[in-house]
Amino acid sequence: MSFGTLSAPAVLALSKGAKMAGCWMNTAEGGLSPYHLEGGADIVFQIGTAKYGVRGGDGSLDEDRLRKIAALPQVKMFEIKLSQGAKPEGGILPGVKVTPEIAAIRGIPVGGDSISPNRHPEINSNGELLDFIDRVKKITQKPVGVKAVVGAYGWLDDLMVKIKERNICPDFFSLDSGDGGTGLSERIPIVASGKLVTPAEVAWALCAGASFVSSARGSSSATGPLAPQASPRMTNVCRWDSIPRTSLSGAPNIA
Repeated sequence: MSFGTLSAPAVLALSKGAKMAGCWMNTAEGGLSPYHLEGGADIVFQIGTAKYGVRGGDGSLDEDRLRKIAALPQVKMFEIKLSQGAKPEGGILPGVKVTPEIAAIRGIPVGGDSISPNRHPEINSNGELLDFIDRVKKITQKPVGVKAVVGAYGWLDDLMVKIKERNICPDFFSLDSGDGGTGLSERIPIVASGKLVTPAEVAWALCAGASFVSSARGSSSATGPLAPQASPRMTNVCRWDSIPRTSLSGAPNIA
């Protein structure tokens, strides 16, 4: 979950935990906050359909902002999110949640509703997907992968053909929603995600062919943002934001 859905203390705690565990932390689509960096975790920066954190005024990819993010040593990889199990039709961030801090991090106007489209406008085919992967790789000079929900999988056959023809390949493929195997090439590591919380579920994913596992559900439940889903009264405030805390400081300013 993104900063904004997760509060600053939650992001900071998860970043510190990821560093202690020796694993990476995915920013999700909301951009890179100072709290991701302050905790010391290695970061996977997700490029969502709204391009939060690396978007220009018209919502397209801002190469200068992307280059600035890529220059940070903690940012190790980039993930292009094509789709997500929790948001099959895109998403909306209500204006009431768009504070000056969130607006600066995401690159959007303060107080205005912000729409995440259900797809990247630049990507209408497998060929354009490979073009976008190649573009991000050349700008960032770091590994670039893809995240998608795979229900219908015929498009993957065509993607494999084009990968072999053009010799452009994602460095990893994140499979969301706990769907079955993709049949991707051995060249592409598979990252399994989708409510994989317990060790037994992680073991199942690894046995099914995943190279490694990305898990958000357990930490999201523990830090509070999922609690309102079970509440009849939506407040638009993460429960941890109502708890007094000391100021968080010392992280580099990346906005």
